[in-house]
Amino acid sequence: MLGRWRSWIWLIVPLGLVWAVWTHWPLLGEHSAAVLRAANVAYLSFLLGLLWVYRTDRVLFSPLTIGGFWFLLVFVAVTIFTTRIAMVEWGLPSLSHADVLHGLSESLLSIANLLVALGVYRQIEARRKPGLFQCRVERNDSSDCI
Repeated sequence: MLGRWRSWIWLIVPLGLVWAVWTHWPLLGEHSAAVLRAANVAYLSFLLGLLWVYRTDRVLFSPLTIGGFWFLLVFVAVTIFTTRIAMVEWGLPSLSHADVLHGLSESLLSIANLLVALGVYRQIEARRKPGLFQCRVERNDSSDCI
């Protein structure tokens, strides 16, 4: 029963997203804001799809990779907050003119990218050398856990 729904979900969700953006496009205001909202909907759909795939098959993705993709939301939130500080509070034309705030937000992007890359690396190495990233339970020694 669930197998039959999987194929329909991958068809219905993108069509629903396209319909939502298409019908609400004039209500969204400025075109750049509409594109940003559509991109946010697409990225949140990607994150939810990633969680769904991970729950059905835990071997495909590392939890670090999924955490890295979700941490990107932290980067976006901090960037919005620091942009407001730079432009409203400090009176600068953009976030790129506030070196400290810009560096802070970009460092969060680097952390998100590092988590994704490290998770992919760990999955590749785990496939190449089975048991590499697992605890050695037979000796009751948890010091080898990675």
